[in-house]
Amino acid sequence: MKRGLVLAVTIGLVIACQIIPTPPPLKATSPSWVIPTEVSQSRPKETGQVQQSPQPPAALGTKVVNLVAPGELPPFPYKASDPFAYIPPVAWNPSATPASQPVLPIQMDQVANLPVAAGLTNDQRAFLSQNGFVAVHSREEQFIDIREQVSTRFGQPYYLTSDAAYHALHANVDWLLKALEQEEFRPRLLKITRAMLQEISSYTPLVIGTSLEAETRQAAAYLSVGLRLLDPQAKVDPDLEKQVSAQVNQILAGGGPEKSVLLPNFQDDYSAYRPSGHYLSNAELENYFRGKTWFERVNFSLQDQSPNFVPSRVPLILTLALRRANVAGRTAAEEWAGVTETLDFLVGRSIDYGPTEYAALMDQIYGPTITILDLENETLWRNFVSLGQVLPKPPDPSIFANSLRDFEGERSWRFLGQRFGQDEFILRNLVYPKVGTLYQPRQLPSGLDMMAALGSPDAMQILEKSGDTVYLNYPEQIAKLQTLVQSQTDSGWSSSAYNIWLDAFSAQATRKSEGYPSTQNTNAWAYKDLNSALGSWAELKHDTYEFVGLPEMARQSEAPASGPAPGYVEPDPPIYYRLSSLVNLLVKGLEQRGLLGGQSEAPDNLVSLLQGMRVLGARYQQLGDIAAKELDGTPLVESDYQLIQAPLGLAEERVWQSRKPTQMGATHPLDMPPVPVISAVEGTGDRISEVGVGLVDRIYAVVPLDGKFYIAQGGIYSYYELSWPRVEQLNDGDWRRLIRYSEVDTPVWEQNFRLSDGTPVNVLAFRVGDVYQVLSAGSGLNVRQSPTRNAKVVQQLQARDYVKIVDGPVHAEGFTWWKFNLISSTDQVVEGWAVENPEWFTRAWGQ
Repeated sequence: MKRGLVLAVTIGLVIACQIIPTPPPLKATSPSWVIPTEVSQSRPKETGQVQQSPQPPAALGTKVVNLVAPGELPPFPYKASDPFAYIPPVAWNPSATPASQPVLPIQMDQVANLPVAAGLTNDQRAFLSQNGFVAVHSREEQFIDIREQVSTRFGQPYYLTSDAAYHALHANVDWLLKALEQEEFRPRLLKITRAMLQEISSYTPLVIGTSLEAETRQAAAYLSVGLRLLDPQAKVDPDLEKQVSAQVNQILAGGGPEKSVLLPNFQDDYSAYRPSGHYLSNAELENYFRGKTWFERVNFSLQDQSPNFVPSRVPLILTLALRRANVAGRTAAEEWAGVTETLDFLVGRSIDYGPTEYAALMDQIYGPTITILDLENETLWRNFVSLGQVLPKPPDPSIFANSLRDFEGERSWRFLGQRFGQDEFILRNLVYPKVGTLYQPRQLPSGLDMMAALGSPDAMQILEKSGDTVYLNYPEQIAKLQTLVQSQTDSGWSSSAYNIWLDAFSAQATRKSEGYPSTQNTNAWAYKDLNSALGSWAELKHDTYEFVGLPEMARQSEAPASGPAPGYVEPDPPIYYRLSSLVNLLVKGLEQRGLLGGQSEAPDNLVSLLQGMRVLGARYQQLGDIAAKELDGTPLVESDYQLIQAPLGLAEERVWQSRKPTQMGATHPLDMPPVPVISAVEGTGDRISEVGVGLVDRIYAVVPLDGKFYIAQGGIYSYYELSWPRVEQLNDGDWRRLIRYSEVDTPVWEQNFRLSDGTPVNVLAFRVGDVYQVLSAGSGLNVRQSPTRNAKVVQQLQARDYVKIVDGPVHAEGFTWWKFNLISSTDQVVEGWAVENPEWFTRAWGQ
């Protein structure tokens, strides 16, 4: 009988999870829900009486109705099996042979701006010739700084790397998440928690003297801890103050693994409650981080290996209160479902049971009109515990999630739940006990594991050389994971924004086809691609660790300025198209969920940030189009150069505008957030693997521009992996100090594309069409009628004069001459020839 009941409930719940729709936007006011039609018709209305035995459920129907009649609990707002609208990236197919690309090895005397390589060592110049590019460990502060220095100030060709595009996505998504948490998630969690506490307070007089009394108090104390963490000034029940304060103080102390002073049978690592990243920026976000972490990490299990273990009814009390409480005319359950479904959309599905699953089982066991007193029935409680051990999770479109077996050992309930990312699945399946033995365990994974699973032969080769593949079961496990990746569907990849970001890396995991330049078909470039993807992955882990058209230019001032210098996009169109798809999905998903923030007037409110992300999505697609033009041999034009060098997203735009000089000469420059970030990933025992990015390094690449070959310069990640003591986990501040003041080695395999030593040098480019301002050293420079020292002087330049090159160069008498047009406030045109000397001029770039 029990076996049949288990089977019936299981089948019913699986069907229910498949048919119930996505909750409406958070700001919707009159939603409709699917309720189990046969169940609601066959079960009589209850008035709080105890039901003696559960009835096997009939098949669940699909009738859509409004909220149920007064006196009944509303059906719980389930999440749909696949609520994410997939936005496919633009398709691109390479031609058989790329056009106008350099042939390796490159004859360096054919490069038009060879002086920019003067700071490279002989080995670096030889590597540049042999491979068409070389990276230098230059340790610069920002990607935007390299663009500003190379292109804007000195007029040299800029190389927009995939690294710079990835980093811009990180900066803007991090900013967006910060606003989303501050304007939406924290206020909503506060309202939900307060409403649930008020509901539970109404249970207190009903349970005094019953077996539920202690657990009801514990449920209230659990919520009160979350409330006090979210809002340190919040008042709680005086009878609970001592318990709540003790637990909050244990959390704030951050002392590592300890038994909870509030909850029996629960131990937590309290160092996990230390805010990092953007949560350190203000008190509200620090409070939100701690409160959210409490709701994500505390779990209540129905089973345990301990012989003295007693399961708790606290999660049933919390689930009941969530369903009965009201928040601004809606049930707290609806509000909760909107928040958690959005987290699913952003970061990935929860791997835990929670209110959704328990609500479904409570309806089956206790009936849809359950009251707090019904939970006292021991027979029904034993049935709940028994059936809860076979409770299925809702289906997930991800093949990874459907293969999830190692997360199912502990059947526990969490209010918010911990999120599942496909990279986490990969890494957990490549360490002990999945790989290795008790006596020779593989304890720490590597980012290379993820890239190998995505299909990178180079990552696999590095792992083989390092000895990682000799662990027992490693070859079998990595082969299974590669099969899963190859079998993943579009809907599986699009199961969250996080997973789409991971999918973008697959464009760099495999070797390039014949349609790419010879530079990108070298072994060295394959390692550079590996570094680019891993650097972005480290930023992605950091951003989600605690879960998981042209931009409008500034108005012209009266100061003359040069147009954009030549630029080149790293020619790999699929990368930019995938990033465009990701950003578009992110914006569309948040808007469909009604997540537009409050009425904040701040320039970084959600409304403005979403608009900025929409522009960034269009920008990525345009960069993909430019990369395709480069490979097709279509000449780039000035508008392309403007796109390549324009700020990538609102974060860069704000900094860029602050740095521009004005006619008055006064600026108030801002800085981008520091690039170095770090995040913990998997690990066993007392050590964890930490992955991070350090300061920005410079890449030199030979590219075709205007019918010649030039050395273009850009920025790339410096990627790091560290084995670190678990109790001393690094935060961003620790890492930035370490990276600046200590020698931290990059992975050995990076020596395949990044050579030591070498120093970037600044070389002022003189180019027809550019505008320059005369420096003090150039004051008195003669402007002559023709390019010779014997020609008549038509003007003498003075410091702060502006000149525009209109012709040249001419090499005569041992000098390089350019024809200048003196820019003055009058209509008089003064033209003439002057000698080139970078010490006499600075490139005019202010707007």
